[in-house]
Amino acid sequence: APITTPLDSRNASDDLTKLKRRRGGRIHKLMGEVCLMAGSVKDAKQHLVQSVEAAKAGTDWLWLGAATEMLAAVASMSNASLEEVMGFVQDAGTNYERKQCTSLQVELYFKYLRHAAEKGMNRPATLNLLARAVRLAEALPVPEQTHTALASAVMADAVGCRRKFAFHLRRAALLHKACFQWASAHSLLLIAAKFYGIDPSDIDTGSGYTDTALASVMQPSSKSDADISLRGRGWQSVQMQVVLDLITCAKGLQDSVKTMAYISLLLRAFNNRLSKEDQLSWVNELRALCFQSLPAVQIPGGCLASLRKVVPRDLPEHLLPTVLADSDASGKKGPFLYCAFEKKNKKKSRTLWVENETGVLSVRLSNPLHIELGVEIVNVHTEGVQIACTDTTVSLPPSNRTKQVDLVCVPRGSGQCVITGIEVIVMNVRHKLQAMPVVGQQDSAALSNEKTTDGEDDPADDLKINVLPQLARLNVLHPVVSGAMFSGETRRLPFSLESVGELAIESLKVSVQPSEGFVWDQEAINAAMPLQASDSFSITISTDSSQASRSVKFTFTYTTVGVPGVTREMQATVDLSVGSGLQFKSFDVIEASSLFVDRLPRATAVTSANNFGRGSFGNFTDSVEGGASSGNDHKSLQDFGRCLAVMNSPLRSRQDSAQNLEGICGHCQNSHRLLQNQ
Repeated sequence: APITTPLDSRNASDDLTKLKRRRGGRIHKLMGEVCLMAGSVKDAKQHLVQSVEAAKAGTDWLWLGAATEMLAAVASMSNASLEEVMGFVQDAGTNYERKQCTSLQVELYFKYLRHAAEKGMNRPATLNLLARAVRLAEALPVPEQTHTALASAVMADAVGCRRKFAFHLRRAALLHKACFQWASAHSLLLIAAKFYGIDPSDIDTGSGYTDTALASVMQPSSKSDADISLRGRGWQSVQMQVVLDLITCAKGLQDSVKTMAYISLLLRAFNNRLSKEDQLSWVNELRALCFQSLPAVQIPGGCLASLRKVVPRDLPEHLLPTVLADSDASGKKGPFLYCAFEKKNKKKSRTLWVENETGVLSVRLSNPLHIELGVEIVNVHTEGVQIACTDTTVSLPPSNRTKQVDLVCVPRGSGQCVITGIEVIVMNVRHKLQAMPVVGQQDSAALSNEKTTDGEDDPADDLKINVLPQLARLNVLHPVVSGAMFSGETRRLPFSLESVGELAIESLKVSVQPSEGFVWDQEAINAAMPLQASDSFSITISTDSSQASRSVKFTFTYTTVGVPGVTREMQATVDLSVGSGLQFKSFDVIEASSLFVDRLPRATAVTSANNFGRGSFGNFTDSVEGGASSGNDHKSLQDFGRCLAVMNSPLRSRQDSAQNLEGICGHCQNSHRLLQNQ
């Protein structure tokens, strides 16, 4: 017996007595472990059963729990059922709990969970036991809690619970954050963010976390993109909190680029949960960070502004080229006048632009914030022909209201061009906004040149532009017709044509709609071709008054030297007004004295008094061309018609109605007085 002193505890002898009683059970437990390591499962089970009986008799709860845990391992090696193994685990956990060995109890549960996951244990039982282990781990120190949270994430992933996996990862990240371990917390939050439904393209998914427990989960080969693609799902409140945690970690790392990226994500994705004051506060913080670096920087993630639609506009009508169809292709027709299947093969004609000529690209932008947002458009991204764009600054209205902006673009080459997006600067940060097809919502991969298998038009065709080689340009100066034409009159319409482009015009054809009554010299036009750059010539188109008043459209179709099969049209519209011709309906033949004839207007004088009725007013053209020098007061055709109507009326009626003389000219009034005196 050991020697005791007065300083020893009074219960020393009692403790010694307990150790003697517990010795046998502990020895059997150790022997069972040795047998198990030697591969003798039967002998190990026998020793462990004796150890359990002896530990119960000696109330050695800690060793009883360890022996029961070993029995669970023996049962699992003997291919026992999960229920039998679970019974041993629960007994061992109860014994550990009696001695308040929480760490051993949590470790026991995780060992069983790994075994149950391999054996295919049902998900509810596994999750219940995992939740029990997590509750017990809350009493452990912070480092052990962090390890337990990571182990819980691995177990949740093993049973296919993606959100529970993200939940436990976030718990581990917050524990690292509480210890100011910003790098570990940031890396874990990046992994968890994908499983919370945050788009991985909006955040930097590259993490430097190398924990061995998460090595298999973080490998790209272990999970396909389809397994973790939860975009559009998840609780926004949790997602928003994850982004706020990312902002805190980025600030702790003193990484301004990541901080700007996460604040931008917060404003873009959760603007409906932020008040106007909060948005303004975050925008001011983001602006302060962005303008610390000059020139403009580029951060990962999306832009505050959204690109809703991109539409290439056609050139103006007078510059729009026409590509002549191949005669062989156009001549191939089937035996039927109508075929229902031909409708599928008809595709929408693509937009045609011309090299080094200005085109218009309409983009529609929106701002999800509750405050106005300034955007500067600096470039257009394309596949194929490159396009130069004039910088444009626009202020987007708040609350997702769209605004259309017309960009002035110039293609720098010929061929096919596909609009893939535009580059903008928002608060000194460069972003590339992906162009989406007008029909449907597809990603940027839809912008490829592949065709749909159903024979339908590719939605990306709306973003494709055919850029033709540089073409000539024609300017037409057409006459302005004043006054009306009368029946039998012929007029000449002079047109001045000038080549205002950099290339020569090879051929020129004139067409008139309607074409009746117009004549021009096509041979003279052909002789003036080719029309070199900056050269001009004039043509005259004659017309008569055989048709009624109408608006005439003159079309000048021309081609460019060296560019066959492509034409352009220049149109000019002239309004022609045609009036009725003047006719003598009644007149009197009277005798006139020589004094009367001498006093008649010189332009209308006749050599014989007997011809007065026929010739006094019959030479109106000469009188008009003579003008004021001939002494004639007929300044217009209306004056002449008015005088003629009065003078052709019977002399008696003119004498009876003196007011008829008010509207005629002075010469005709004198003639009337002479006739009245005679």
